[in-house]
Amino acid sequence: MGTPTKEQVLAAYGNAPQFVRDVFNAETTTQVVIGIQAQYGLHIDIAGVVGKQVGYLLLGLVNASQFLGGLLTAGIPEPEARQIMQE
Repeated sequence: MGTPTKEQVLAAYGNAPQFVRDVFNAETTTQVVIGIQAQYGLHIDIAGVVGKQVGYLLLGLVNASQFLGGLLTAGIPEPEARQIMQE
């Protein structure tokens, strides 16, 4: 699957269990992405890609290898991308 469409994201969100929607919308999830941005010195646009990829992963729209691919495509070097995945 390539980048999920808005319709796919909305459908996956609507079908997700409540606890997944809670994590998806949680301020702490946003804070984790902001922390990753600061820790790795990511530009705001790249941090946005990280945030989207996290959302896609939570909703089951991408798997771990696709998540990594999204980070690499955004220009994050592989060692840092793998570290971000562990976060």
